Amino acid sequence: MDVRSEIEQKNAANLKALRRELKLGDIAPEVNLHDEIGRPFTSGADYLAGRPLILLLTSGQPSEVVEAEIREFLEAEERFCDLGVNMALLSLETSTDALRAEKKRLGFPWPAICDPTGSVFALYGLVKNQDMPNPIALRTVVLTPLRRVSAIYDAPALSGHAQRTQEHIKRISEREEGLAPPHPPVLVIPGVFSHQECNDLVAYFERESHAVDISRNNPKHKEVDVKSPTFEYNRQDRIDLVIREPQTNSTIEQRLFQRVVPMVKKALGFEIARREPFVIARYDGPREGIKIGHRDNVTAATAHRKFALSLNLNDDFEGGEIVFREFSPRGYRGAPGTAFVFSSSLLHEVLETTRGRRYVMISHFF
Repeated sequence: MDVRSEIEQKNAANLKALRRELKLGDIAPEVNLHDEIGRPFTSGADYLAGRPLILLLTSGQPSEVVEAEIREFLEAEERFCDLGVNMALLSLETSTDALRAEKKRLGFPWPAICDPTGSVFALYGLVKNQDMPNPIALRTVVLTPLRRVSAIYDAPALSGHAQRTQEHIKRISEREEGLAPPHPPVLVIPGVFSHQECNDLVAYFERESHAVDISRNNPKHKEVDVKSPTFEYNRQDRIDLVIREPQTNSTIEQRLFQRVVPMVKKALGFEIARREPFVIARYDGPREGIKIGHRDNVTAATAHRKFALSLNLNDDFEGGEIVFREFSPRGYRGAPGTAFVFSSSLLHEVLETTRGRRYVMISHFF
């Protein structure tokens, strides 16, 4: 075999590896690129969660076919917003200046993303410098809220991508209407605390004797119960009480050891070895802040967390449900004494309490 043939075979093998494209029904991996002004773009970003995502893949070269298809999406912007759809234009353009100018020229309101190496294009079966721009000038990919590849349309083989995409998303919604929404992987354990024990913990929170510490870091407060506000995503309605009193901790630990630990091992296959301090949180008044939820293990200080515990202590309130938007807009709330255990990596949000006060006990297992 001569050197040229060997190189050609290696190139063919590399192209084949690049063509390990996703098929309809596959879960798309998270994409980490940059937009037209250099900001990070992540397809798994919290603000994109729980809604369909449309990717428009184009070579970045001028094309009447591409522009006509994109302008159909622009004309249908309001209808896509009504459907709760997110969208992004992915380009092989290597110059952010050129991509920014093209976005401005088109009036494209969604992010424009640079994929200069073609790594994301390869996921969807397009190899840079071979498939783009011909015979494919534009590939439209529809991802479900769970990031499943649901549809792929090509131009110029097909036209009317915007209309086809709208109809496809409507069909998905109509097909799922009558069905239970996707249930997040949450373990629900009723009866962990009795009603009286729940009432006692609520009363315990409302004692006037607890220390108050805005930062929770005052050294003199390390051995005492401490109340402090928690401003996650700048919410204004939450105050936490960190429980350090030995007898209360012992009572709570006993209930969890007898009623939560065995269920976590059985259902989730996880042996709880350690926990963070028990916290009683009170939600009261206007929520405010940025309402997209959060994950519990995204910083260096919280990366050790495996599962979160949220245990309801009362039910004389309205609102206040916990929502896992990646799976469903449906909110969860259980009877007093009901525990919810879920992976710390799940996006979750406690909705605003619209009447009364919501009390819940929180911890994290690892």
